[in-house]
Amino acid sequence: MALVTLFYVSCTEYDAPSSPETGKTHYGNPAIEPTNVITIADLKTLYSNAIENNGLQEVTQPTQIQGVVVGNDVGGNIYQSIYVQDETGGIQISISQSGLYGAFSVGQCVLIDLKGLYVGGYGKQAQIGTTYVDPTKDTPSPQIGRMSRYLWRLHYKLISPIDNLKAIPEVKSVNDFDFEKDCGKLVTLQNVVLSEADGTAVFAPTDGSVSLTSNCANRNIKGATNIVVRTSTYADFAKETMPTGKVNITGIATRYNDTWQILMRTITDIQPYTGGDDDPDEIVPAGKGTQDDPFNIAAAIEKCKEIGTTESPEKYYVKGIVVTGGEADSQYGNVTFDMADVAKGANRFKAFQVYGSDGNKLPAGYKVNVGDVVVVYGPIYNYKGNTPETAGKGAAYIVSINGKKTDSGGSDDQPTPSTTIGTADAPITVAEALTRINALADGDKTTQDAYVKGKIVAITEINTSYGNATYTISDNGQAGNVLTVYRGLYLNQQQFSSTDALKVGDNVVVCGKLQKYVKNGDVTPEMAQGNYLISIDSNN
Repeated sequence: MALVTLFYVSCTEYDAPSSPETGKTHYGNPAIEPTNVITIADLKTLYSNAIENNGLQEVTQPTQIQGVVVGNDVGGNIYQSIYVQDETGGIQISISQSGLYGAFSVGQCVLIDLKGLYVGGYGKQAQIGTTYVDPTKDTPSPQIGRMSRYLWRLHYKLISPIDNLKAIPEVKSVNDFDFEKDCGKLVTLQNVVLSEADGTAVFAPTDGSVSLTSNCANRNIKGATNIVVRTSTYADFAKETMPTGKVNITGIATRYNDTWQILMRTITDIQPYTGGDDDPDEIVPAGKGTQDDPFNIAAAIEKCKEIGTTESPEKYYVKGIVVTGGEADSQYGNVTFDMADVAKGANRFKAFQVYGSDGNKLPAGYKVNVGDVVVVYGPIYNYKGNTPETAGKGAAYIVSINGKKTDSGGSDDQPTPSTTIGTADAPITVAEALTRINALADGDKTTQDAYVKGKIVAITEINTSYGNATYTISDNGQAGNVLTVYRGLYLNQQQFSSTDALKVGDNVVVCGKLQKYVKNGDVTPEMAQGNYLISIDSNN
C-alpha cells in the first residue's frame, strides 16, 4: 500500500499558480503601502552628504522607494546585496543573506520602506543598510553595513511590474559615465577590449598572478583610465578565460571613489561585439509567437522578461539561428542549444531539453548544428530572472530545422542538409549572414555557399585589372551591421570591366562562402574571395 501511495504521489502533476501574484505575500512585509514614495535620485540628493563622505544617516521620516531589481547574487559576483533602479538612478541594498536571487530575480519590482534604515556611502557608492562598526580598528566609527535578513524582511514588499520600468541595460561608452546619474545602474559597455585578455588569462585567478583586493580582481579596459571589470574569486565564472577581441560587457556600474567598477552578474554578461565600425542597431522585436508568425529572438526575450520566472501557461513559436549546437541525450531523447538574432551579439535564447518534431524523442547522437535555422514550440520563461528559455524536461519541442521536421523515428539519419544557405530566389538577410559568421571559429568559413541579399553601403574598390570588386552591404543600406563582399566577381561569374558597374544604394544578391576573417585581433565578417553577383537592382 505504501508503494502504491508513493507511485500515485510521484505521478501527480504540479498545478502552476493561477496568478502571477501568487506567492508574493510569503516574502517581506505585505502590509507596506506606497504612501511616501520618492525617486532614487531624490533619495541620493537628500543623503548626499553621508554618501559623499563615506558616512551614514538614519532615515527618520516615512520614506519609500520602488524600482526593479537589476542585479543579484545569482552568479556569485555580487555578495549579499541586490541592486535596484528606477527611471532616475540605481542604488545598492546591503543584506546579510545569501541566495537573494530566489526572491529578487532580475526584473522583479520591489517597494522598500526606508524609515529606520540607513543611507550611506562606501567609497562614495550609495547604499541602503544599517550601522556597522569595524571591531578591528583602534578607533572605530560607524559606517554603512549589511542589515540582517530579519530587519530587511520588515522593510520590503514584492510588487507587480511598474509601467515602463524594465531591467534593460543602458548602453554606455567608456567616456560618458556620470558619477551622479549612473552609479548603481545596469549598463552595457559596448565595443571594448579587456587589456589582460590573451587567450589564457581568467577573470579572477587565485594563483598570485593578479593582485587581489577583498578577494576580487580588477581587469582593465583598453582606452579607459578609470573603469575596471571587477570579479570576485568566488564568482561562478572566476576561472573562465577572458575573451579576446572586441566585446560588450553588461553589469552594475558601481564606484570606489573615482574608479568605476563594473560587476558582471553571470558569464553571459560578456558577449562578442558583432557590429562594424559604428554601433549596430538593435534588432527590433518581431512576430506574434504563432505558427504563421513566430517570435524572433529579440521578441522571445522580451516576452520572457514580461512572463518572469514562472513558466508560461501558453505555448509560443520561436525562430532563430543556432549559435551553440547540441547533441540529443541518449537516455531522454532531448537536446539543448542556444539561438540568436544579431543584436550586438548579446541576444541569446536557450532551447532547453527540447524534443524532436511533434514532441517525439530524438535518436541518440542526433545533432543540432551551429548555423541551423530552427523553430521551437512550447512554454517559455526567464529562468532565475537571467536566462530566457523554453520550459525543460520535454515541455517544448523542435518544429523544424532548416524548414524540415526532425527525424524522430529512432533511426540515426539526420535531415538531408541543404546544399546552400538560402537560394537565389530566397536569399538570407545580412543579419542572418552575420549571425552565422559570428558562430564560426576565428578564420573559419562555411562549407556551403550562401545567397545573401543586401543594399550597398560603400564601395572600396572596383579593380578592372583583376576583374573583381570589394564593397560592403547591409539590410538597410546604413553603416552598422555590414557584411564585406571581398574581391567578388560580376554577374554570371564574369570579371568587372567597368568601374561604374556598381553604385552605393544598389540592391544586390551575392553568392559565396561566409568567412570570419581575423587580423590583429579585429574581426571582419565577410563573403570570401570567389563570390559573385546573382542580381543587381538599382531601383531604390
